[in-house]
Amino acid sequence: MTFDELAGLGTVAAVGLAAMFLWSATSKLRDLPGTAQAFGRIGLPRPTALAPVVVAAEFAVAFALLAAPVVGAIAAVGLLVAFTGTLIGMIRSGRALSCGCFGADHDEPVGLADVARNVGLLVAALLPATTGGMTMPALADLVAASAAVVTAAVVVQLLRVRQQVGTVFGTQLAGEIGR
Repeated sequence: MTFDELAGLGTVAAVGLAAMFLWSATSKLRDLPGTAQAFGRIGLPRPTALAPVVVAAEFAVAFALLAAPVVGAIAAVGLLVAFTGTLIGMIRSGRALSCGCFGADHDEPVGLADVARNVGLLVAALLPATTGGMTMPALADLVAASAAVVTAAVVVQLLRVRQQVGTVFGTQLAGEIGR
C-alpha cells in the first residue's frame, strides 16, 4: 500500500482527531475552574494558568487538523506525547487520580486504558502527518477506520474492566463461588 492509497484514511483520521480535540477542549472549557483543580491535584505546575493554555492548544490543533492536516497532525502528536507522558507519570506515582483529560466531569482514575487510548490516538495522528492534505475517503477507508475505532474501544473498555474488577475473563459463575 502506498502513501497515496492511505490519503483517504489520513483524511478520516484528521477529521476524527479534530472532533476528539474539539470535544476535549469544549469539555475543559465548560468547567475551566474544575479543570484547573484537576490539573492541580495531579501536580501540574500553575494549573490556573495552564488550563486555558491547554484548552487553546486543543482548539488550535483541532482547527489545524482540518485546515492544514500535516501541521495539525504534527501538533497533535506533540500534545498527545505530552499528555501520555503525564498519564504514565501519574500511573507510576501510584496515585488514583483523574487526569481531567476530557474536562472536570471525567473523574475515573487514570489507568492503562487511558495510555492505550492515547497510543491509539498517536497512531491515528501519524496518518495525516504522512499522507498529506485532505482527499475524499473511499468506502474502504471508512470501513477500515470504523473497524479500528471499534477495536480500540473494545480494548480500552477491557482495560477499564480489568482496572476496576481486577480481571477480565476470570469471572466465576454463581455456582462456582467458594470452590
